Amino acid sequence: MKITTKLTTLALLFTLPLAITSCGDSDKKASTEIKIPSDAKGVLEASIVHMEKLTDRLASVTDAESAKAAIPDLEKITANIVKLTEKAKSLGLSEKEDKILNENPKLNEKYEISSKKMMGFMMSSKPEVAEILKKTLDPIFSK
Repeated sequence: MKITTKLTTLALLFTLPLAITSCGDSDKKASTEIKIPSDAKGVLEASIVHMEKLTDRLASVTDAESAKAAIPDLEKITANIVKLTEKAKSLGLSEKEDKILNENPKLNEKYEISSKKMMGFMMSSKPEVAEILKKTLDPIFSK
């Protein structure tokens, strides 16, 4: 399955629970500025790295207090994911991603692990946390 299809599926699966559930607090700080790669493989790699950052940050959200504390980091990660998504669209990444993932098994494995983490988070999220984080995460899940 193409990564954009998987990301879209994850986005749809995530936004539904966000209406009633959600998310993470960590000591990791998200970088505000990223250098957007110019090639499809680089964008795909950067997207996976940011998906990992997102799932790692969300994994630390356990209650309303930790959700509120996570918002600044999640805003930065979300902004970067939006930039990467725009670049992916401009490069026509959806047509190239299967080939890239098939040629790069380690990259594909990283994607699969992040996908499983995201699914685990979505299944265990709390409604009050989801409500707090919905506005912050909407930009990446409403595209």
